[in-house]
Amino acid sequence: MKNQKQKTMKSRLTILIIILAFGTVLFLLLPHQDTGRHMPWLPGKPLVSPVRELPVKNKVADAGPALAHIIPLAGHELDPEPDKPPLEPPEVSPPEPDILEAGAIPGEYVLSFNSKKDLLTFLTLASLHGIEILDISDFGHTVRLRVKNRVLLDDLLKESPTPADLGPNYFVYAPDPPEQHPLAPQTGYMGFGNRALEWLGVPSDHATWGTGVTVAVLDSGVASHPALAEQNISRKSLLNGETTGLAKYGGHGTSVASIIAGNSPDLSGVAPGANILSIQVLSSEGVGDTFTLAEGIMAAVDQGVQILNLSLGTVGDSFMLHDAVNYALEHGVAVVAAAGNDALESLLYPARYKGVLAVAGVDARSEHLYFSNRGPEIDIAAPGVAVNAALPGDDIGSFSGTSVAVPFVSGAIAWLMADNPDMTATEAAEVLLAYTNDVGKPGQDDKTGYGVLDIGRMLERDRGGIYDVALASPYINPSEAENETTFGVVVFAQNRGTELLDSVELEVSIEGTNYWQTFYNVAVGEIISQEFVLDKDNIHMSGQITISSSAILDGAKDVRPNNNQSNWVISLKDQSAPNPEN
Repeated sequence: MKNQKQKTMKSRLTILIIILAFGTVLFLLLPHQDTGRHMPWLPGKPLVSPVRELPVKNKVADAGPALAHIIPLAGHELDPEPDKPPLEPPEVSPPEPDILEAGAIPGEYVLSFNSKKDLLTFLTLASLHGIEILDISDFGHTVRLRVKNRVLLDDLLKESPTPADLGPNYFVYAPDPPEQHPLAPQTGYMGFGNRALEWLGVPSDHATWGTGVTVAVLDSGVASHPALAEQNISRKSLLNGETTGLAKYGGHGTSVASIIAGNSPDLSGVAPGANILSIQVLSSEGVGDTFTLAEGIMAAVDQGVQILNLSLGTVGDSFMLHDAVNYALEHGVAVVAAAGNDALESLLYPARYKGVLAVAGVDARSEHLYFSNRGPEIDIAAPGVAVNAALPGDDIGSFSGTSVAVPFVSGAIAWLMADNPDMTATEAAEVLLAYTNDVGKPGQDDKTGYGVLDIGRMLERDRGGIYDVALASPYINPSEAENETTFGVVVFAQNRGTELLDSVELEVSIEGTNYWQTFYNVAVGEIISQEFVLDKDNIHMSGQITISSSAILDGAKDVRPNNNQSNWVISLKDQSAPNPEN
């Protein structure tokens, strides 16, 4: 009887196993909805692709954050995915959020705390968590650190005091030398060579300009050079033992300093009498970081400089860098920075910050350089192509980019402040902008700001009886130029003298048709203009249009009549900038 029960139980168990096996096979064979998720240890695409540690440089902003396996950072490729998925869960951490942020240094963060006590507590806990501390700053009780995995920092922050600010540490660069680009004009640019100061209106006897004023050059360091007065230079390096080298960017800071304070028969700067405080924040390869740059700015301010020359920039908005710039501005220091050489519609930081003089570049025809970044923060433009400057090895050579334009502005401020001991940096900047020469689009624009630096006009600003009306290059209205049938052009002139102009007649001839208009009571610096919308169908087969114009004063003698007349040829085929006939 007992054996019979055992046989019955075995039979039932066998039937149950068969049913379960059949059900499992049926479940696997029948179609079912795919949820779209694949576990990394099963066939299918892993959730996160392996990500390489990024190389040192990533200068250009990306299209935006994206999953690492979809869009890599600009200029960098990801490791290829394996042909077969791993059979075991891959030991890959999720991508750190800041790695996908353009310009951020992988694994580096900057944190500030509300008190020194909070900072010390954080540092104690960081040592227990195995986090590498790279640097500490008293300003804002700030620390720079490196972690292999963001999770380690997140775990630490659960135990530590809450930071006042936290963000990535960003790369800082000397703007790359401009290269050929589709936006570059086919006719090329007119360089300055050794005539930039003459072009700006600086007299030859200016050896004492800038005396008593100190300009801090935060860059790759300033080396000894025959063009520089060694007794006027002091040096400080914030890099670990590195001094100015002869690599690609090793002479960048020296070139910049020579435009400010060059003091030799072969090379003169705008303010030869100025003192230079060289603070090295970039390596000889032209690379630094926002933490170190911020430290350099604060060190310069604490040493009593009047002007900060920043021929460098970053794509990242660092809270510490922003705080350092505000620290300088609050102490009455002029901050002058490069727009950048990326041909973009946005500026580098710190040029983008409020209160900073953002500098663009132009050629010797006052034409905006295509690579000079554009944006509403641009304040002024200055010489930026083929300018003579000091080079490594006691040489003098050509220097181009917005890095070049910045020291012309810094030198001009140094001269103004030395010539007017009671003048503040803010007041000097206001004078600079009030006496610029308007070019491009009439009025303030995204390419050259308020206009092009003109030191000659500033020299004359307190002299009465100077009458000068000057024609600028015609401006092509982009909205009209894009139209299929019409073409918009603005012809304008500016009062660049020191007196009110009672009457100015602006005459314009377009392909033989004459137009004229009289303007009254034109104030110093004021713009007068005529705008024309032309029919492309009526333009001759060459695709070019000739515009002649003149500005005539009534009842006054113009001190510079050579800038009262101009002839221009505009190409309609590529809507290029106008070229002067004479």
